[in-house]
Amino acid sequence: MRRAAVVLAALLAASVGAQTGRLEGVVTDAEAGVPVVGAAVRVEVDGAGSARATDAAGRVALDVPAGRASVQVRALGYARLDTIVVVVAGQTTWLDLALVPEALTAAEVVVQARRTETATRADAPVLLVPQAVSVLSAAVLDAQGARDAADALRNVPGVAVRAEGEPGARPVLRGFETDRTGGGVRRNGVEVPYLFDGLQANVARVEVLRGPASVLYGRLEPGGVVNFVTKGPLGRRQLAVEGTGGSLGSGRIAIEAGGPVGGLATRLDASAERDVVRGDVAGTTAFVAPAVRWQRGPLTLDADAEAVAAETTFDPGLAALGADADDLDAVPTDRFFGEPDAVHRWRSAALFTSASWRRRPSFGLRGGLSIGRYVLDRDALELDGLAAAAPPSVARTLQREGLGFTYLKATAFADLRAETGAVAHEVTLGAEGIRAWAQADGSARLEAGPDGLDFATLPPVDLLNPTPTGVDRSRDTSYLDATVRGLDVGAFVQDRATLRIGRVAIHAVAAARLSHVRYGATIFALADTPDAPAGTSERDGQVTAVTPSAGLVVEPAPGLALYASTGASFNPIVERVDRNGEPFEPTRGVQVEGGLKVDGRRAAATLAAFWIRKDDALTAGPGGFYDQTGRQRSRGVEVDLRAEPLPGLTVLASYARLDAEVVEDDNVAPGTPLPYAPRHAGSAWAEWQTGRLALRGGVWTQGTRSGSLGGTVDLPAHALVDLGAEIALGHGVGLRLDVRNALDARGYTAAQTRPGRPGEPLLVAWPTRPRDIRLGVAIVR
Repeated sequence: MRRAAVVLAALLAASVGAQTGRLEGVVTDAEAGVPVVGAAVRVEVDGAGSARATDAAGRVALDVPAGRASVQVRALGYARLDTIVVVVAGQTTWLDLALVPEALTAAEVVVQARRTETATRADAPVLLVPQAVSVLSAAVLDAQGARDAADALRNVPGVAVRAEGEPGARPVLRGFETDRTGGGVRRNGVEVPYLFDGLQANVARVEVLRGPASVLYGRLEPGGVVNFVTKGPLGRRQLAVEGTGGSLGSGRIAIEAGGPVGGLATRLDASAERDVVRGDVAGTTAFVAPAVRWQRGPLTLDADAEAVAAETTFDPGLAALGADADDLDAVPTDRFFGEPDAVHRWRSAALFTSASWRRRPSFGLRGGLSIGRYVLDRDALELDGLAAAAPPSVARTLQREGLGFTYLKATAFADLRAETGAVAHEVTLGAEGIRAWAQADGSARLEAGPDGLDFATLPPVDLLNPTPTGVDRSRDTSYLDATVRGLDVGAFVQDRATLRIGRVAIHAVAAARLSHVRYGATIFALADTPDAPAGTSERDGQVTAVTPSAGLVVEPAPGLALYASTGASFNPIVERVDRNGEPFEPTRGVQVEGGLKVDGRRAAATLAAFWIRKDDALTAGPGGFYDQTGRQRSRGVEVDLRAEPLPGLTVLASYARLDAEVVEDDNVAPGTPLPYAPRHAGSAWAEWQTGRLALRGGVWTQGTRSGSLGGTVDLPAHALVDLGAEIALGHGVGLRLDVRNALDARGYTAAQTRPGRPGEPLLVAWPTRPRDIRLGVAIVR
C-alpha cells in the first residue's frame, strides 16, 4: 500500500507538471521606461493564485496552471494594472507590463507595505517570513508627522526606546536593549554606530525584525534588528519642497528632487532643521543625500551618499527629591539643569554602493561596498546627587567624550531558484566582511578623592531654580585614550523551499551562518574603571560562532499563514572586561516563536507568541565591576494590524504583552524585570481621507516599566495623543496641521536615582516632549 501511494504521488506530480506553463516578463515605468523593482505580480487561474515580486531588473517569472490567467500588477506610486493572458502547458509566455505613475496615498502604503529585505537578506513577502517583522513606510511616517526614530518605533509591538538627553534613542526589542555599536541598528543593512537619530529625509522605510537574527547579520542582541532603508533614485522628474514651523520654536525645510539625467536615474534629498525638545534643550541638523542608478540590461549599479552635521544641547534631565517618578510631575518641563555650552556634536559621511546582475529569474548576483566615517564629540553633563549646600542644590560633573569610527564593508550574494521534483527552492548564498577602526578619548577636571582620582564637580545649581554657571575647561586632563580595531566576517546559506499540495502551500526556511569576529584594543586610563584598569593595557580577542535558524510556514489559503520558527544569537563583549582585566565570553540567545499572519487586499495582520533566553549576561557587581553570571528570559504576545476597512479610512494598531525578567544572577534577584520593557504597550492610529481633506489621530501607550536593572525606580505608565489634518489646495500645494502630544501628557523615556536625603533619593528623569503645534506647507511638482 505504501509503495502504491508513492507511485500515485509521483504520477500526480508528473500530471501537474504537464498541465502548467511559465509566465515571464518585465515591469517598467510607462513614462521613464525604467524597471519597477518590487512590484507585486499576482496570477490567478480558476481561482488558484500565486504571486511574486519583480527583481532588481524589474523581471518576474512564475509557473502557473495552463489556461486563461488573470494577471494583476501593483506597485507603490503606480496605478494597478490588470490584464488577461492564455498560458499554454509546457510553454513560456512573455509579458511586457508598463505601469502608469499616480499619486500615492497613505492607505495604499499601509496595505502594500508587505515585503521585506531585512528579514531574509533577499526580497520576500512578509507573509512568508516565519518571524514577526514590521515595515513602516515613509508615507505612513510622514502622515504621522514622525520627527525621529522613536516616533517611528512606537508603532511596532514589543519595541520600546530608552532616551537619555541626546539624539539617537536606543531601541529595546522584546526586552533586550540594542548595542549602539554592535549592529542592532543598521542603515541599508550596514551596521553603523547609532549615536545620532537615524530617521533622516532619505529614509524610504523602517524595517524591524524581532527576535534573534545572527544567522543573517552576525553579532547581535537576541531582541532583533532595526534597519533604516533609504530611498532609491527617481524614475521620473519630481521636485518637492516642504517647510514646517512649531509652537516650541522648531522649524524644518526639506527638498526632494530627481529624475532621469543622461541615462541615469537620480535623486537628491536635503534638509535643514532646528528642533526644540523643551525649554533650552534644542539643536540643529543639516543633511544631504544624493543617489544615482545606472541600468543596462541585466546589470544595475547604485550609489547613495549621505552626510550629517548636527549639534544639540546636552540634556541632563529633570531632578526632584522623591521615591518614584511621579514626584517629578510637579517640575516644569522647561527647567534646565545643564549648561548651554555643554553640547552633543555629530558629524558623519557615508557612501553605499551596490551592483546586481540577473539575466534570468532563476539566477542573480548582488554585491555592495560601503564606507563611512562617524565623529562624536559630546559634553556629558551628569547630575550626581544632592549637594551639601543650602538651599537644596544639585551636584554636577562634566566629561568631554570623543569617538571617531571608520568602517569599510563588502558584501556578496547569489540568488538561485530551482526545483527538485515538486519542491521549489529559493536559495541565497552570502558572504560579508567589515573592517572597523575606532578612536575614543575622554577629558575632564580631576581631583583627588578617598579612593584615588575622581571627577571634579561643577558649581552646584539650585534644585528649584537652576541657573547655568558656565563651564571652565582650562584645567581638564585626559583620563582615557583608546584605539579599537575589529574585523567581522561571515558566510551564510539560506534555503526557502515551497511545496504545493492542492491549494495548500508549505514553505520551509532553513539557514546557517559561520561568523568570525576578531578585535583588539589599546587603552590608557588614569584610574581603575569597570571598563579598563589603570595605566596602559592591551586587549585582544576573537570569537567564532555558528548560528542556525529554521522555520515553517503553512499557507492553507492565499493571504493566510501559520508559522513557527527557532533561531539563535551571539554578541561578543568588546567594551568591558572582568575585575581581573580578562575578556568576557560572548552572550548567547535562543528563541522559539509561533504565530498567524493575514495578508488581504485591505488588511494585513500578525499575531506572534515568543520565548527568548539570553545566557552569559553582564550585571554590575561589588565595586562597580561586571560579572558574567546572568540568565535572562523574555516571553510575550504581539499583535500588529494595518488595514483599510473602508475606502479612505486607514488604521494602524498594535499591542504587546511582555514578560521580561532575570532568571539567574549573582548580583540581581531572580524575577527582577528587565529595564525599559513594559508589561503592556499598545498603539492605534487612523487617517480618514475625503476629497482633498485628510484627518488623522492616534494614541500611543506605554505601561509601567523599570528604569534600571536594580529596580531602584519605575517609570509610570503614560498615553500620548496626536492629532492632525491636511488639505490639498491644488496645483501640487498642500497645507497641514499637526498637534503632537495634544493633551500635554507627561511621560518619561528614562530615569535614574542619585544620592539625596535619607529615605529620599534624588530622582533624575527625561520627560517626553510637551505639546507642540506645527504648521506645514508642501509643494510638489
